[in-house]
Amino acid sequence: MEQGTQVLVAGDGPAGGALALALARRGVAVALAGPGRHHGPRPLALSRAAVRLLARLDVWAPAAATPLQAVRLAAGGWSSRIGEGAPLGAVVRADTLAGLLDAALERAGVERLRAPVRRLRRGPDGVEAEVGGARVRARLVVGADGADSTVRALAGIGTREADYGQSALVTLLAPRRPHDGVVEERFTPRGPLVLLPCGEALGLVWLLPREAARNLAGSDPAALAAALAAAAGEPPGRPLAPAQAVPLRLVRARTLVHHRLALAGGAACTLHPLGAQGLNLGLRDVAALAPLVAEAVATGGDPGGWPVLEAYARARREDHRRTAAFTDLAARALAGGSPLRPLAARLAALLGWVPPLRRAVLAHGGGEAAYQPDPEAV
Repeated sequence: MEQGTQVLVAGDGPAGGALALALARRGVAVALAGPGRHHGPRPLALSRAAVRLLARLDVWAPAAATPLQAVRLAAGGWSSRIGEGAPLGAVVRADTLAGLLDAALERAGVERLRAPVRRLRRGPDGVEAEVGGARVRARLVVGADGADSTVRALAGIGTREADYGQSALVTLLAPRRPHDGVVEERFTPRGPLVLLPCGEALGLVWLLPREAARNLAGSDPAALAAALAAAAGEPPGRPLAPAQAVPLRLVRARTLVHHRLALAGGAACTLHPLGAQGLNLGLRDVAALAPLVAEAVATGGDPGGWPVLEAYARARREDHRRTAAFTDLAARALAGGSPLRPLAARLAALLGWVPPLRRAVLAHGGGEAAYQPDPEAV
């Protein structure tokens, strides 16, 4: 079977799905390839800009999310708070966001190809991709298929990688007291421990050496609660399910664009989760790429031509560089085995007391730094 479209988006996670939806809503013929991912209840922290983008795409449901009112940073008895009148963003469960996105894609009539891209053949005027048993012709292919991107590999795009030797231990907790919409980041001797308000629960993201995380993953709730109490001084809550351990690494594509191909989301840059910038970075890719492609189509131009690709790379390069550098530095300084960890943890805990640093965190965390795209343009 052979079919044609203007843009083929590979990867049906949040970034790929949001891009396909943004293009379809602006009149671009788009197909979304991906096998369908398992989305558990893990919490996702979204910036204000990300929430605005999803709302413009008719994906957002305020009742399904928890507004983030402030961030409390704590280490060794030192603490500070970052917040302001307006919410900093929101937390939503991954499975909830996946359901909202699927419903919006169906309403928009986006064509879903329930298989991954397996082969690519790029010519001067277009791309032919093998997706399941179908051959799909497109003017542009966007790889949004995660850290181990098949599209990136098929294009021969190399990566810069760093293995942190850590895993994120992730689960939901029943809190001991109301969370009031406040994120807590506790810099413990074993590694940073993040508590995200998620409905009536707390989302736990505990960054640990890989073996320690593996030993706690799947353990009974009592053992996990005891480990949390030992690290944090008191148990922040009762585990509601066995924890999962997610290995952590930095993966950056050496280029965001290639002949008739662009990378977005985790395929372009997969980050350490400290600072919760990964998904937000991917949605900023969507906010930059969708208007460029849509404008090219609307004016009779080539959505996969070099003017579009170069404009996208130019718009996103600095954000990727700064965000990756910041998260990488923080991850290494705050790792449990780092000799700098005690000092770095105390400095991080005091961020809220330094007005310029507090403003910088608010601007970047909210997705409002000068080099970041405007979600209202989608």
